[in-house]
Amino acid sequence: MNIYSIDQLVALAKSCSPIYREHYRDLRHTATLTDLPVLSNETLMEIVHARQPDFVFGEGAMHGIVFESSASTGKPKVTLFGRDEWEASTRLLSTQLWRTGLLRDRDRVSNLCATPYISYRIVHSVLERFPGRCSEIPIGCDRSYPQLNEMVVRYGSNVLTGINSTILGLAIDLLSRGEKNERIERILAGGELLYGAQQQIIERAFPRAALLSFMFGTTESGVIGYSELDDGPDVFRALPGAGIVEIVDEETHDVIGMTSEKGKCVVTSLLRVAAPAIRIDTGDYAEWIDGPDVTSRRFRLLGRKFPFVHTLGDATFNETHVWALIQAVGKDVGLIKLQAEIYSNRVEIVYTLADAPRHGDADVTGALTAATHCCLPMLNDAGVPVFVRPEPFSHFAESTRRKGRLIADCRAPQTI
Repeated sequence: MNIYSIDQLVALAKSCSPIYREHYRDLRHTATLTDLPVLSNETLMEIVHARQPDFVFGEGAMHGIVFESSASTGKPKVTLFGRDEWEASTRLLSTQLWRTGLLRDRDRVSNLCATPYISYRIVHSVLERFPGRCSEIPIGCDRSYPQLNEMVVRYGSNVLTGINSTILGLAIDLLSRGEKNERIERILAGGELLYGAQQQIIERAFPRAALLSFMFGTTESGVIGYSELDDGPDVFRALPGAGIVEIVDEETHDVIGMTSEKGKCVVTSLLRVAAPAIRIDTGDYAEWIDGPDVTSRRFRLLGRKFPFVHTLGDATFNETHVWALIQAVGKDVGLIKLQAEIYSNRVEIVYTLADAPRHGDADVTGALTAATHCCLPMLNDAGVPVFVRPEPFSHFAESTRRKGRLIADCRAPQTI
């Protein structure tokens, strides 16, 4: 396994990556990692959306595994992993999860990730390289929730892996039939933050399960972080040998060392050379939980900054605004799903609650309407009508098998 120095990574990036060749055009000497400019998420998205083909991280005669992201930013990103670096990173993670007890001997693990994407392959490769003895149940997520739950039970799974939205769908299906799954011991999920009453719903459906994160990384960086048993969802530690995590000020790019100070999560892979990943702004906000003197320092993800912009009339907005709406009302009303739907002449905020509202739908609708005016003022300023309506969870069932989208563009496609 090769772990490269920063100087080696920079030399490789300038040689084989068109992104970094441009990004480092004025770079003459590298003393430390923090001397290097951050590759902002906005710049990365501009490159990905402007160039064809999307595979822009590396060039030349390179071979390996090509992965496409889930397009949660508006368009899929494509990257290449060399086979050696893929084997090294997934083996490192597999060994770490074994040491921390997130994966154990005789586990039967249901892989509920979407089969075309990198998340499914990471779970598969980690289980394939697990130092102990365990079984993978490669279910995927392209079945109805009753079918998925039935397969989990039929194969005696005691561990679930998947996107948080998929785990939520399994939980709601179980509870809707008055059932629980008490065999599940660990749920290793992630891909998006839980909100509102989602975690409580999952805990009710799987009462014996510890809810944890499988890993932290991106399509561009690969595996960067891992979790331990007492960390809880969205809490991670940098995986030794795989990568470096920094939290930086969004405006100045100064490195943040203090705890509980929000900044952008910036990562560097120490393994990736086929498509280098050096000081990449992941688009996530994060904060340190532990001080800089703590070994295996923990950090917490706090949400994303979504770059993809939607336009309706004179109004422009994105999922960052809808996330602010969710944060404003989620816990107060028992929210388990919310989405902004864009139509040709209006925006509709659709939502599902965990339980019947104590004060009636009218009060919840009123609270959401008021919060929408605060969090998405551009709609009101542009004269865009906004409507709020409740929906059963089945309204979202198809979209929850992958990362949940906070905005759905329901306008008819234009024809030429």
